[in-house]
Amino acid sequence: MKLPISIPIPDGFLKAETRCGYAISEKQKKIWAVELDLLSRLLQVCEKHNIKAIVYAGTLLGAIRHGGFIPWDDDLDVAMDRDNFNKLCSVACQEFSEPYFFQTALTDRKRFISEARLRNSRTTACVKGQETVDYNNGIYIDVHVIDGIVARGWRRTFQNVAKRVLRKGLVLYYQDDVGNLVYAIARLLFRTFSYVSAYNMYQRVLAMYTKSSEWLGLVTHGDWFMDRYYLSKKDLDCITAHDFEGISVPIPCNYDDILTRTYGDYMTFPPEVSRGAWHEGRIFFDPDSSYLDVLRGR
Repeated sequence: MKLPISIPIPDGFLKAETRCGYAISEKQKKIWAVELDLLSRLLQVCEKHNIKAIVYAGTLLGAIRHGGFIPWDDDLDVAMDRDNFNKLCSVACQEFSEPYFFQTALTDRKRFISEARLRNSRTTACVKGQETVDYNNGIYIDVHVIDGIVARGWRRTFQNVAKRVLRKGLVLYYQDDVGNLVYAIARLLFRTFSYVSAYNMYQRVLAMYTKSSEWLGLVTHGDWFMDRYYLSKKDLDCITAHDFEGISVPIPCNYDDILTRTYGDYMTFPPEVSRGAWHEGRIFFDPDSSYLDVLRGR
């Protein structure tokens, strides 16, 4: 069966192989192909609209150390600052059409997400516990907005508390089963605001230090991620191209400092016992079938 993708696949790419001592199945290769197609489409849109983006976290590591996917990884991460993220969101509806779907907390409200995801609707990547046809569950790549971070202290504590309260309210807003009476009451109180107003408030909390801080990170995540996956605003001033599985991807020129801060000796492989698909056991993948068909039992 032909994969629902637009980019050409090099001869032999979909065959099972072993890289760095790790066995990669034909199914894993298909997942990679779908994700590469999503990345290619996203970068086309970014180039068209002068949106500055970089590959990020494990994807940046894979680009430098492996020239592509880390063999035991199964996702792709892209990041951009707040201004560029807002620009992408403003053009997404006109630029991404079937099978591509740009998913945010505004475009798909049944299951709240803090970041954005570009999905292929003709495939399946169901997170366990989130199997529903009311929410796009196609294979995806993550699009992260990186905002200003500050050192641990009262300012970060205030931000963390505010974002957790708002995020919980947004999660509950359209959730059918809230679990208990306390959450049910909380949802009623939260619904005195419109969903869009609450979402915009959440975004303002995430960006509260973006203008004043020189450092950018995953404010959408917890302290561990903010303290590890960060870069400076200057790192985004110089971006160059690098090969990733035959696709030219944008990376910061200062990638060595960034990867060293994040991973230490990043060119050294982790012990074999630590290698394995990050989402193994948490996501059900089917690159050949739509999540609608899979979840409806067809």
